[in-house]
Amino acid sequence: MAPMKEDDPPLMARARRDAALGGDPVAPARRDAPGESALAQAESDDGLVARMADGDTEALAELYRRHGRAAYSLAVAITGDGAAAEEVVQDAFVRAWRGAGAFEAQGRCLPWLLQIVRRLALDERRRRRRELDTVAWPQEDLVDDGHQPEAAAEERDVAVRVRRAISSLTPEQREAVRFVYFGGLSQSEAARALNIPLGTAKGRLRAAYEHLRSQLEAERP
Repeated sequence: MAPMKEDDPPLMARARRDAALGGDPVAPARRDAPGESALAQAESDDGLVARMADGDTEALAELYRRHGRAAYSLAVAITGDGAAAEEVVQDAFVRAWRGAGAFEAQGRCLPWLLQIVRRLALDERRRRRRELDTVAWPQEDLVDDGHQPEAAAEERDVAVRVRRAISSLTPEQREAVRFVYFGGLSQSEAARALNIPLGTAKGRLRAAYEHLRSQLEAERP
């Protein structure tokens, strides 16, 4: 993770303190402060980023409250590891803070933020794979323990067929599926992240679902 500069705000500590956290480590629920004005509640994401560019840490905390859940869901979907996803999200908000001055406000804050998350998560996944490739696995770890070999073989077969079916989707469909079914984003959040109309996102997901169902049914033993 990139080291924080001295002028960086205490990002996650501040955001976690200000947010009402649920069971998810970085999945805040919005809870408005007493007396908060309707104007503040309705402030756009672009407005928050503009305030971040001016050094406003309150704006950063609010951006985290709004999109921390989506960022974490995407990071988990890509890395497959909760702790790694937390690191990715922290790094992403650090980079959003530092890059706020270069952001072009066009109602595209969430796609901009999730692209940062996606890039860092992919980097983390590649790094972890390189580490795994260098591990000398003990030979005994590769031996079947003999418990329910039929069930284990069936699970492996199902996993292979699912991966093969997903790989046969179009790139656009795969990305939509990754955001919604693996990343936990809503269809609206996925549409914003992909910078496409909601109807287009729904169409891609519907087509992907039909394709996956037909592929898996065709390969069913």
